[in-house]
Amino acid sequence: MLTKDPAWAGYQLGIKLHPRENNGVVEMYEKALPGAMVYDNASQLYTLLTESFVQLTVSSTSLYEAAEFDTPTVITYFEGNDPERIFGFSTRMARSGQELCEQLKHLLDPADRNAYIQELKEKSKEYM
Repeated sequence: MLTKDPAWAGYQLGIKLHPRENNGVVEMYEKALPGAMVYDNASQLYTLLTESFVQLTVSSTSLYEAAEFDTPTVITYFEGNDPERIFGFSTRMARSGQELCEQLKHLLDPADRNAYIQELKEKSKEYM
């Protein structure tokens, strides 16, 4: 999507390892995803969130922090995960690559992006 859709020119994929993830996989990610920025497990999440357009995750509680940094989160589907059960409320979710592209494309619209961030902030405070 980043290389094929002109709407995403200037954006770059970044991957931050989980704090418990072995840094030995950094090289694997770099080889598999040329051009992606790979951040090791000690990288500061808050710094990365302030610089990110969107956060993609399976079920991370960093959704709450991301909202406070005005970074929306899109949940990627994995083996029956249910955002409402995980977070207490519904979030934007992508069950396929096509759905992910559609969800992210909506976030390019400033009004849609701002409304979703505001919703995440309100829900985070209610359910956190």
